Amino acid sequence: MIDTNKFKTFFKDADHKILLLAFCIYLPFIFLGYGSDYDSYNVIWAGENFVETLDYVPSRVPGFFVYEFITFFINRVGGSILTNLASVGMSLLILKNFMQFCKMNHVPHYRLLALILMMHPYYLVNSTCTMDYLFSFGFAFLGLMKFNDHKYFAAGVLMALGIGSRLTTGLVVGTFFLWVFISQKENRGKIILSGLITACLTVLFYVPSLDFAEWNFAYFSPSVGTEVYWTPILRIGRFLYKTIYFWSPPVIFVLAWGVVRLIARRREWPQTSYKHLPYASAALILVIQSFYIYIPTEPAYMIPTIPFWLILMGIAFADKKKMLTILLVLVVLSNFVSINVARPDKVNQATDAQYGLWVEPGHLVKDVKKRIEYINCGYQPCSLLETSEETLVE
Repeated sequence: MIDTNKFKTFFKDADHKILLLAFCIYLPFIFLGYGSDYDSYNVIWAGENFVETLDYVPSRVPGFFVYEFITFFINRVGGSILTNLASVGMSLLILKNFMQFCKMNHVPHYRLLALILMMHPYYLVNSTCTMDYLFSFGFAFLGLMKFNDHKYFAAGVLMALGIGSRLTTGLVVGTFFLWVFISQKENRGKIILSGLITACLTVLFYVPSLDFAEWNFAYFSPSVGTEVYWTPILRIGRFLYKTIYFWSPPVIFVLAWGVVRLIARRREWPQTSYKHLPYASAALILVIQSFYIYIPTEPAYMIPTIPFWLILMGIAFADKKKMLTILLVLVVLSNFVSINVARPDKVNQATDAQYGLWVEPGHLVKDVKKRIEYINCGYQPCSLLETSEETLVE
């Protein structure tokens, strides 16, 4: 029998109310199939094929074995509803630990920051579909929290699960390890041991991928189309355009203002309770964005930067809570409407663009529309030749 008093007490905590709000917002979307990206369907196929044949064929290069394996079992039990619900669960864990992390480091207005994270279009969409972005980042972020609890073995395992779910999470994990190695001088031996655990398990998790590639390490190099799409100008153009629209142009202006305020007050940081946190957050953002310059394809690669951008904004606007409220409003609106200034000459294979001013549906609206199309096609992509707006090149 459920103790209703404990239930009521639990939701007296404002942090728990935020988690409940997130769950209520996310819940309706879990009934819309596996997702709008056909890679979600490749993940399902990869897990089923491996279990049935014991012959691993990755859903896509270089392989996402941990997530594919986990998703196979969840899918067998509850189909797309349960696999999507698992994403919701990981999203809520990230939100919960983000708030805890901010409290530990005395980041101002952390609940407002959590609401912004919760409603970011790419975070929201990936919280409700069968895709590896939040699982991989979630494992890594939970590992960081284990370092704060001095549970180094658990931290190492979680970091490895993150990389095993998505190889590029190694950039996040590497930054986290450097972070704790610098900040926890007295525990560096244990941190190194944790790193060895992560390295050994990561190699183990990628044995199926290496076996599939016949132990050719060139297999791990990303394939993103021919050089005609990757001239320096096109690469930088894609990077800037997709970074701006990952947040939306109005939000970018707020972030830029926040960065200016942070730089102007950098001499005050050592006297604050969060001390070196702005440097660590900026370092992670720079690492991910530097990688994104190299391969500016799917905007969702930048999801791990969202919490740390918000930490910087919480510090930058510590005395201007209204700006964070405006930031929340702008982020919510970007789910539904987008002001576009460039359209590619050829979708997914752009070498030029038409410039102008268009009011278009936001990322969430486009995602839901695509998922409904897939439902009408029998809960599958309508064409295997079709690519989503984030794949390959644009």
